[in-house]
Amino acid sequence: AAFGAHPGFDHRTIYALLAYFAIFLVAQNQADYCLRWVRNALAVFLLVSAATVLVRPGTVLDYGYAGFLPGIGFRYYGLATHANTIGPLAVTFMICLWHMPYRSKFLNMLFWGLALGSLLLTQSKTSIAIAALIGVFLAVYRYRMRVAATANARASLTLGVTAAILIGAGVLGVGGLFAIDLVDADKRKGH
Repeated sequence: AAFGAHPGFDHRTIYALLAYFAIFLVAQNQADYCLRWVRNALAVFLLVSAATVLVRPGTVLDYGYAGFLPGIGFRYYGLATHANTIGPLAVTFMICLWHMPYRSKFLNMLFWGLALGSLLLTQSKTSIAIAALIGVFLAVYRYRMRVAATANARASLTLGVTAAILIGAGVLGVGGLFAIDLVDADKRKGH
């Protein structure tokens, strides 16, 4: 803020610093507790956001958006300030849910569906691409020991090649999504 184009001081930025510092101090000794708290807070946030669609859809949906999902002319932003804000929150919630699932299978299915639905309806290409990429990394990390324990060095090489192919596909997918945006922008300009 001090070295920006319009220098100034905004007291609202201090609160995030203090909150994150407090979480950092607690997380040193109680990481699972913090992760559980974040997971539950995001679950409530996404649930209340989804419930608001039923009560007051105009407050959580941005109509008239021509996104990449066919037939869906809106963008979902829930109780967040923008769709590009709730997208990363949904991804963060999925990471928490992956690492620390609920004991109830029903709750897990409900919240995975809620998070995936929220993420898709944001129509945030960046958040969706990042979620896919993070999903690949988490899957490779989680199952690497299983593959290594049951196979020889060739299986490890296969796992590495598979991961490289999936990462490459993710990069190509993101590039394709950005290319679609460029083509759409050219069409809107009349080129």
